[in-house]
Amino acid sequence: MFEKGDKYIDEVIRPLLPHSKQGTFLSTTNDFTLELFAPEIFLKSIFDFPFENDLNFIHFTSISNLFNIFRSKAIWMKDLNSLKDKSEFIFANSYLDYKKSEKLKSRILSLSLCEFSEQTLTNKYMWQNYADNKKGICIKLKLHKKREIPPFFYLGKINYRNENLPISELVELKKRHDQFNEDNDFTISNIDEILYSVSAMFKKDCYQNEYEVRLMRYILDSSEPHRGDTICPVEYLYDADKKKYTYFMELPLNNPNENFIAPHISIEEIYIGSSVDNMEFYYLRNLIYEKYSTHFIGCKPINIYKM
Repeated sequence: MFEKGDKYIDEVIRPLLPHSKQGTFLSTTNDFTLELFAPEIFLKSIFDFPFENDLNFIHFTSISNLFNIFRSKAIWMKDLNSLKDKSEFIFANSYLDYKKSEKLKSRILSLSLCEFSEQTLTNKYMWQNYADNKKGICIKLKLHKKREIPPFFYLGKINYRNENLPISELVELKKRHDQFNEDNDFTISNIDEILYSVSAMFKKDCYQNEYEVRLMRYILDSSEPHRGDTICPVEYLYDADKKKYTYFMELPLNNPNENFIAPHISIEEIYIGSSVDNMEFYYLRNLIYEKYSTHFIGCKPINIYKM
């Protein structure tokens, strides 16, 4: 069965993801379910974002959410159904029907980050749309190389495409999958799940100013509501009116939890939006210093700037 899995990956998956390899498989007669090994899935592909040293990112949010981050000492990864762009995942994977897309989206947790640079830090679009119309904040985060990217997590850069044109990489991938099924006496039954990571890495080109890098985690548990596992638990919210669950996971900040499998992320600096007046800035800066030192005892002080 490993030989069959390798054959499928070599002929169907590797033209798009050159370093993909199988992690586990489940077989019942000719019905073959395959999972890819997570940490290196994007290596040398169009989604590759090198992680050779510590990486600096920025994350835009509101001031109230900053204090929630301090209180929980964590930053949230949310499922794709919770994100602002409702075309997430559906835009890329036109081969899925709506119900299947919604189910798969609920099993993909994502944290949106931007590459740290002067260009992204001063990006007016990001400040307006993700930082409370320049009244919010921008957090500089460090992703530490020492802990790497643990199993079931993915790190990759978003590819932006014209929404009116088919995504050629996915079209060709589907063709290779169909041809493989014709030429061989077994099938891969979970092609949609295998491609979740790829589909989640495409966005409409109207968002290209975001320079987004995405940290993702896939929930293996397929029964709803998803519960994840004990070493990397998933939390959930419930909308009684819509009778729907949304899912999130809290990534510990500053001090890694050795009993919790997750990347090590720390807060480095905080930037306050330009629409906050000077008097309010000084008050906020002192309050942020106070709250940060209270919740992150023993951590190095942070710098706070006004844009």
